[in-house]
Amino acid sequence: MSELAADRELGEPPEDPSGLLGFPCRVYGDGFQVYRVHRAEFGPWYFSNSGAGRFDLTGTTRGTCYVAVNPVTAVLEVLETDGGVVCEEFFADRRIRELHLPRSVNAADTRHRRSARFHLTREIGAEVPYDRAQRWALAFDASRRATGIGGISYWPRHDLSPHAEAIALFGKAGERRGGPWKRGRATRFDAGWFVLIEQETGIVVLPTPDDDDLSIE
Repeated sequence: MSELAADRELGEPPEDPSGLLGFPCRVYGDGFQVYRVHRAEFGPWYFSNSGAGRFDLTGTTRGTCYVAVNPVTAVLEVLETDGGVVCEEFFADRRIRELHLPRSVNAADTRHRRSARFHLTREIGAEVPYDRAQRWALAFDASRRATGIGGISYWPRHDLSPHAEAIALFGKAGERRGGPWKRGRATRFDAGWFVLIEQETGIVVLPTPDDDDLSIE
């Protein structure tokens, strides 16, 4: 590997939105199936601009909704675990939904080899903190009239499968209800899910301990 390649890192987005013309895109068609994990008291279609998400459109009236192409990817992206173990309680107030995109989305394909021409690397889906990724999101969204880009296709940070794929959808900030925004099918996490998570990822889901099981030494 050359020194130039070794030193290459995620660059900054162009200041002029027209600088993103020709960026490789992937089209996810109307009805494309995706998955999202969310807390039970909330709806599945929420576009955030709080800054807590990797591609949040901070400082604007627009937001980002995060979905995954595979259900295990959706779980991994929200899972909080240390040492490959998580408590069942984590899943108690969460649901996984099978959703379908209500419209076709033209997403900037940061997984495409040609995106390197725009000074992108896989860091855009893995770098912490999110400042630089959010600047890219703002640039993509600002270019939407010129490029037609309505989101980002990216490598999710926590799923190391070579086929892992997530989508950040752009739109007006807030929750979507009714109309074309179908709530899809919600599923509770149960023993079957816990077995699947362990089989696919090696992460063990343990029962929530009773008070009687806890001891103070």
